[in-house]
Amino acid sequence: MTKHAGPQVGSPEAFAAAILAKGLPSKDDVLALARMLPMSPSPRDEAAKSFSTGACVHGGAVNIRKTCGLHPFATLALTAFVRAKAPECTFSTVTVLFEDSAPPHRDLQNYSCENHVFPLSTFSGGELWVEGHGDERQVLDGKEVIGGPLEWVGDCVKFRADKLTHFVLPWKGSRAPEVDREPNTGIASPGDGFMAEPRKAHLLEKPLFIEVCAGSALLSSVAREAGFDILPIDAGHKVPRAYAHVLRLDLRESLTLQFLENVLQNRAVAWIHFSLPTGTTGRVFRSLASPRGLPNLQEPGASRVLAANAIFDNVATLLQKILASFPSVGVSVEHPIGSAVWELPAFAQLRRSLSRVTLTACFFGAFCNRKTLLVTNRDVFQSMGGLCPGCVSHGKPPGSGFRMDGSYPKAFCEAFVGHVAAHSASCGFFLAPQAASRTAAQAQPRASKFPPLISEIRLHCVGSKLLRSSVPGGPNCPPHPGNKRVLLMKKIASSLNWPDTTLWDDLTQGFKLTGSQPRTGIFEPDCKPAISSESEFWMAASAQRDATWKRVDSAPPQEYSEPLWDITLEEADPSGKQWLHGPLSRAEVDSIFPLGWMPCRRFAVWQGKWRPIDDFSENGVNACFECFERLSLKALDEVAWVCMYIMKACKYTGSVDLELSDGTRLRGPVHACWKDVAHSKPQTKAYDLKSVYKQLPLRPSEQAKAVLVLKKPGGSACGFVCKTLPFGASASVLQFNRVSLFLQRLLWELLVLTSCYFDDYPAAAPTLLSQSTDHVVHSLMDLLQFQMAKPKEKPFATVTEMLGVLVDTSDDSLASVKIGNKPDRAATLSEALGSIISSGRVEVRTLPTLFGRLQFAEAQILGRTGRLAVADVRKLEHSKSEFVDLRDDQLQAFKVRTFGCKVNDDLVSKWSSEKRHLIGQTELFAVVLARSLWSQYLANKRTLFFIDHSGVLGACVSGSATDPYWRELLLHFEAADEPGPCLSWFMRVPSHSNLADAPSRAKWSEMTYLEPYSRDRPACFVSGTLLADVES
Repeated sequence: MTKHAGPQVGSPEAFAAAILAKGLPSKDDVLALARMLPMSPSPRDEAAKSFSTGACVHGGAVNIRKTCGLHPFATLALTAFVRAKAPECTFSTVTVLFEDSAPPHRDLQNYSCENHVFPLSTFSGGELWVEGHGDERQVLDGKEVIGGPLEWVGDCVKFRADKLTHFVLPWKGSRAPEVDREPNTGIASPGDGFMAEPRKAHLLEKPLFIEVCAGSALLSSVAREAGFDILPIDAGHKVPRAYAHVLRLDLRESLTLQFLENVLQNRAVAWIHFSLPTGTTGRVFRSLASPRGLPNLQEPGASRVLAANAIFDNVATLLQKILASFPSVGVSVEHPIGSAVWELPAFAQLRRSLSRVTLTACFFGAFCNRKTLLVTNRDVFQSMGGLCPGCVSHGKPPGSGFRMDGSYPKAFCEAFVGHVAAHSASCGFFLAPQAASRTAAQAQPRASKFPPLISEIRLHCVGSKLLRSSVPGGPNCPPHPGNKRVLLMKKIASSLNWPDTTLWDDLTQGFKLTGSQPRTGIFEPDCKPAISSESEFWMAASAQRDATWKRVDSAPPQEYSEPLWDITLEEADPSGKQWLHGPLSRAEVDSIFPLGWMPCRRFAVWQGKWRPIDDFSENGVNACFECFERLSLKALDEVAWVCMYIMKACKYTGSVDLELSDGTRLRGPVHACWKDVAHSKPQTKAYDLKSVYKQLPLRPSEQAKAVLVLKKPGGSACGFVCKTLPFGASASVLQFNRVSLFLQRLLWELLVLTSCYFDDYPAAAPTLLSQSTDHVVHSLMDLLQFQMAKPKEKPFATVTEMLGVLVDTSDDSLASVKIGNKPDRAATLSEALGSIISSGRVEVRTLPTLFGRLQFAEAQILGRTGRLAVADVRKLEHSKSEFVDLRDDQLQAFKVRTFGCKVNDDLVSKWSSEKRHLIGQTELFAVVLARSLWSQYLANKRTLFFIDHSGVLGACVSGSATDPYWRELLLHFEAADEPGPCLSWFMRVPSHSNLADAPSRAKWSEMTYLEPYSRDRPACFVSGTLLADVES
């Protein structure tokens, strides 16, 4: 709730405060208050008036209504009246309606609980007609519905507005009911105090479906199509095909159980399904009398049973914990009905206490009639149970379980997920089926031509926090991280309801590198488990210390040894940066960390200059970090969209029309000032935080895990203790992005149009506002004590280098935003590839840099061009040889073939005898000629044909035409395609985007960027005569 200066005399707030002061509000008090409040048209009857306060949901986005902040005393009075009338009521919204004659409807966005309606005025009639109450028959929307009017019981009626169709019957008098309801928000109703902390709003993310022992993950794949986030888990057994990415975890390990518990605590888990392994459940291994394994089992059977028992025990432990601590999570366990595993005590108890459904494989389209048992804590699968539907015969089932080749029958998956989705929706989860599902149903949603790419800050309600007068930092935190104005940031964040409420503790006490990082609420949800526990990490530390120190101490001098040592000393300078503490001998490091420490080898890579790299994967730190979020980076898209929208609004539409996620619409004309291109032309600039990792402290308890080791030139190995976030640790990336996103949120609050890409802030502004925008950004960063890389900054301009590309908004017509690779980057890549082609070999040590540049360039290209080259470079990078000689077929991949010729006179005469315009025939002739000329290259290959003629495009796609000359050409295409068919895809592109446009117009000078290329001399596929070249 926003701060309130206090009710003004004569206002509805003053009246609400007065009636609250004298005790519980009466019906007459509430009616009088309602008549004073500002009214809006009723959502379902424009002639009626309404006032609503509390929570709301629009399109799945949750918000608190503005009326809560504008009228807090009125809100408190209305909720106090409801609580007095119906103490058992659960609600998060209160609405007062005047003269509302709502038509038949259901409140589909409501939560699955009853609405309460209280009459505030005196009137006759006006009852609510509700489906299922009574035996009256009404035809509503073409369907017959049985129901009747609800009787007022104690000045109240209640019913399920989300499930039952209802409408208002005619009345006499002034009708003013008060309605309380629980919209489908995931926000809890107020308790004894209006500011009670709400429960976690799980609708702000997709519900998570977990499948344990997932096999091929077909069930998870179907759940993903239904709108769930999925987390399929398996130990890594081979299956013919995996339908989704499976997380490889061993259920025998306690680390896996801890990870799943952390997932349940940090993610909005809707359902978790266990398919118990069946490899050791046969009579060869177990019996009903000996469910843990037959006595005197021989190897390898005994070991297999022992491993399976460990899985069963851990699953049973996890199930008990879920049922006890996470009752809102749906749980299901599937296993063959006759298996001895059901006789294990824990599973026997589950079988007795939970709902059971017997499933038959052939009931879901399988060819065998194997039966399995589904045990669940939700009574939703009863309709799936059944015997054989009357199959003529059954085949012998492969394996020993209900799944075939690691997959459930597809019909079972669809039915199962359908019930889970329906149940999850009834529990308040918001499901949005994937686009693939909508496409299959031919239900493509409408979309804006210019969809907004910048998602708004989602609303997260947080409890009140006390602002302390001081915040102590860690004793070993360097001074500059401690100088950040943390209390000020915390206060601002509180006013913005910033979800990451633990950031301030980490800024003062230091960030962690290992362990489980709780959800912050500012990133996209994800699940990234730790591979190793901290106890295992420390068990290996002693051996790792000796091996790493000895390896570094005995290493020969490297090209980077001198500059790396100088860089490290500069970082450790006690009168300078103070990022490190050192250099230290082995004995000195042991004395600082007597309980143990872990070394991290430091080396350098060349990126225009030597850059130090600290390998925290090698020493095992990265393997101990677990998180439940992932970064979502789309900065360039956002900047391009902002520039495009400014151009569109100022030059073409003359108006602004934006719909926010809460349904608010920002609409209005553009001021005349902005119609001047000199004022409105977008300019861009990139801001960069200086050494952002090193501006953030490392928690002192983590410093023993971050002792950098490198060799002093001409000397021995030395250690340096990290005092700031190290570059090379997985946790550092997530931790510093928490700060980056908060700073971006502050810039948005200051109306700066900026995106965020790690430590870069690409920004856009109209020319008239560019200078003031620059002042705002620097003022904020100076205020909060964040250092920026000011020497690297360039002023706002219409051509800007940012994120490795050029952004060009210089078009005076405001018609285009151009984005392309930087010329020097493109030239460097071209030179490197040219050198490889000419020499026929590649130096392995140059491949990491080449791979990064090639991957970046490939991302700028439409389609799949370059993917194979990138994959080849990735493989060559792991070669153990210093040089790799390239094969002829690898070198041929870089060559371009082209032709440019004239259609022979005989064909032109033949076509022109009946047609005046020969463009279509000429375009189609070129397509057929290419297919014929390059048959040896196109046979059995995927081929894209770019065509600049809609008629030819249609003829090629359909393979037919009515014109006899076109049909003749298509027959030649078929003839060329018959010996070795190619998988063809035809598309139309603008001439300037067509690779073949230059040779077709004899503009060979425009082909230099493709050199060296081969220029072919084709013969006519009709007459066999050599075609004349076209020359510029």
